[in-house]
Amino acid sequence: MKRNNDKPGTDGFVSRRKRTSIGDFTAHRPMQQRRSRASQPVRRGGASRASQATGRRASKQDLYAQSGRGLSKIDNVSEEPKRRGLFRRKKQPLAAKGSRFKKILKRTVVSFALIGVVIVGYLVTKGFWAINNVIDRPGEGALALQQGIDPTQLSGEGDGRVNIMLVGIGGEEHVAGDLADTIIIASIDPFAHEIAMLSIPRDMYVDIPGYWSTKVNAAHSIGESEGFQEEGYPDGGIGLLQRTIEETLDIPIHYYTRADFEAFKQAVDAVGGVDITLEEPVWDPNFDWQYGKNALNLPAGDVHLDGVKALLLSRARGATGLGIGVERGDFSRGERQRDILTALANKVLTLGTFSNPVKISNLLSAIGNHVRTNMQLSEMLRVYEIAESVDQSAIISAGLDNSPDNYLVSQSIGGASTLVPRGGDYSAIQAYVRSIFVDGFLRDEKAGIDVRNASSIPGLAAETAETLESYGYTVIGIDNAGADVFDSTVIYDLSDGSKPYTKRYLEQRFNLQMQPSSAVPVDVTSEGDFLILLGNDAAA
Repeated sequence: MKRNNDKPGTDGFVSRRKRTSIGDFTAHRPMQQRRSRASQPVRRGGASRASQATGRRASKQDLYAQSGRGLSKIDNVSEEPKRRGLFRRKKQPLAAKGSRFKKILKRTVVSFALIGVVIVGYLVTKGFWAINNVIDRPGEGALALQQGIDPTQLSGEGDGRVNIMLVGIGGEEHVAGDLADTIIIASIDPFAHEIAMLSIPRDMYVDIPGYWSTKVNAAHSIGESEGFQEEGYPDGGIGLLQRTIEETLDIPIHYYTRADFEAFKQAVDAVGGVDITLEEPVWDPNFDWQYGKNALNLPAGDVHLDGVKALLLSRARGATGLGIGVERGDFSRGERQRDILTALANKVLTLGTFSNPVKISNLLSAIGNHVRTNMQLSEMLRVYEIAESVDQSAIISAGLDNSPDNYLVSQSIGGASTLVPRGGDYSAIQAYVRSIFVDGFLRDEKAGIDVRNASSIPGLAAETAETLESYGYTVIGIDNAGADVFDSTVIYDLSDGSKPYTKRYLEQRFNLQMQPSSAVPVDVTSEGDFLILLGNDAAA
């Protein structure tokens, strides 16, 4: 499905829209300059006759008197029994008693089985309704979760991973509850079974597509108030935030999960709390007015967090290490959030939550009214299956911040404190994100790329190779092609089709049809799986 008006590729697919610059960092664009929208905001979301006559319960005598021979069938006695022995059962032989015991046992087992079916049915029904209350609607899904993927389905580098946007909002009970308080991208490589998490500071200054430039945390609130709608994205704030992140970081977002503060707290409590390690004591008095004195006062070392403590530690921006000094605000908060999410995921895996219908039901019931996602249950189970095999200590945890060796700097725009790209645009940030979110198909195939400059532009091969490497390609050679100058780029498949995913990505990137190895000029040799002869068109 096309998401922009760019020139289509070889079979109609187009690459994702990306933006490196966001206009003038010295002056914000006012709200009045946002585009007019044609669409209006959309808001979602039998007693016997004798007993009847006398009003008393019918006795067996009554039944016998009325039914004649029928009573003999009821009590297994003769038609004319003696008075004393009328209701006395005959003694049964041992074999008959054994048979009767088996019948009773069988009935008991059946009864317990029926009770089990009822309980399981209740849990399944409860879980079904809870799941329906959590899942918005089917999404396109991540190709990397599927088996036997057709390479022609790939639309660009990044489709070989599963990227999940985790968004935390305050919710209805909080002031400005639609602002995105937390934005974390959790990225999974389902082939190498690796996970990377990236925190995006809420003060990062970005373009909100179709609206105006402001802090990234406002994208969700704008989408909610403006009734954002666009094909290929969920409606409302989560859809506008998804598109903003995709264009800013140049990565696809396959799924989202949005939770408010109450959901986060209940999720932690539903698994019995989480355990993390603090490098220093943490104290933040800003929550005392709401949660009581010393609501967030934790020692250094291993600590156990219930839902409230986990929520406060995740939200704290002005936290202070006791006797140490004020932390790095939003950046330290991002680190703690990733630590707590990792601990929560580890607890869910340890408990075997997704293999236990009771635990699934309890967890979904606890968070159902406060969480939305577009992941289907089958996709959740697949992600759970992958996560079980991931070494938790090897999870990559990263964040964008304004430290000297990072990519953002602080700047006041329109009187507001913001974070802008250190290099003036987002190209360096995009390259960094790609370096930790390496495409799983490219990593799995490890195709060698030989890049040669057949254009009239000096240094084009080195520049192109650097770009390819930032996407995860393995460049094995950089050179000039010779004296001839090509107007158009040509790529040869020297792997003879054994690297189909890399082939697809290169065709999409250079917008061409790849040539077979038999078409390589006789005077050209290469040890790579793909040979790229760059023409003048590659400079664009």
